[in-house]
Amino acid sequence: MTLRIITILLILCILPNCKNPSTTNQKEAYYLKHLSKIYSSDSTKYISIVENGDNQQEAITQAYVGFILRTGEGGCGIFAAKGTNLPIDIFWLHHNDLMIRYPTGLEIIKQDTSASFKKETVNIFYQEKLIPDSLSGKILKYSIVGMMDTITAIIKGTVIDLESSQPVSNANVSLISGLVLFPNSTNEDGVYQFNHINAGNYRFHLSSAEYNDFEIDTIKLKNGEIKEFNIGLIKK
Repeated sequence: MTLRIITILLILCILPNCKNPSTTNQKEAYYLKHLSKIYSSDSTKYISIVENGDNQQEAITQAYVGFILRTGEGGCGIFAAKGTNLPIDIFWLHHNDLMIRYPTGLEIIKQDTSASFKKETVNIFYQEKLIPDSLSGKILKYSIVGMMDTITAIIKGTVIDLESSQPVSNANVSLISGLVLFPNSTNEDGVYQFNHINAGNYRFHLSSAEYNDFEIDTIKLKNGEIKEFNIGLIKK
């Protein structure tokens, strides 16, 4: 009788610590689908990316920095943007510096510039990137095609009709910096070019009577840089 009681007590003590293998696998599969970790070069820190897609209207993508130190583990959220499946790039520049690249126009909820835990600090840098497609057209090619030995930059490219692949001539092409407008237009071959543009941030605007307007919010130019934007437009 005493042996039976002891056996029952042992079973009751063990059962709460047992895990259902199928339940555990399902939970791990869920997190693997929505969570990725990118470790720093010294393996003492990582970036974790989580998507909360339970409610699509309120869904967000979050970035979290985790610290793995001898003195303990911890971390904090550093970046959050509304939506899921967002084309966000996150990578380590150095084991104490990381870069987050996100599309122009993204609705950002949180954007920290540093994260700390037990005297260990990570610096966070941000960079906007172009969204390849838009409702009014498409960037067919974007590249840095060369460098000049000069303090100015060049932007050039070709504009075509997305449906027919024919050049779009006499389209108005503008670079805008603050209140300053730099006007241009495409020739009969759909080609445009801006020469001797000072380094800085510009908004790119393209319009034509037969086509929907096309715009890039931010183009960042460096001294001596030659950038090419080939664009396809959609008719109205």
